[in-house]
Amino acid sequence: MDYRFCYRLEKELFLANDLESGEPSELFVQIKVSGAKKEITDLDAAQLRYRDQLAEEHGCDPNLITPITTEEYDENTDSQL
Repeated sequence: MDYRFCYRLEKELFLANDLESGEPSELFVQIKVSGAKKEITDLDAAQLRYRDQLAEEHGCDPNLITPITTEEYDENTDSQL
């Protein structure tokens, strides 16, 4: 089973800049889980666990990472995977 968990990292994290203005901007990221041996039955809980891991990796408050839909991710990135 394959899964995609998508997030918006808030501009307050200073991880991305707008190309035109140079001002801080939101960053969109996805975590892909490929070949899961077991079905993830609670996708919302899994998305929050991955969010917490992402926050720990970046040393930030998890509240600055917003879980979003794959559609929102695709709309805000060049990726259509």
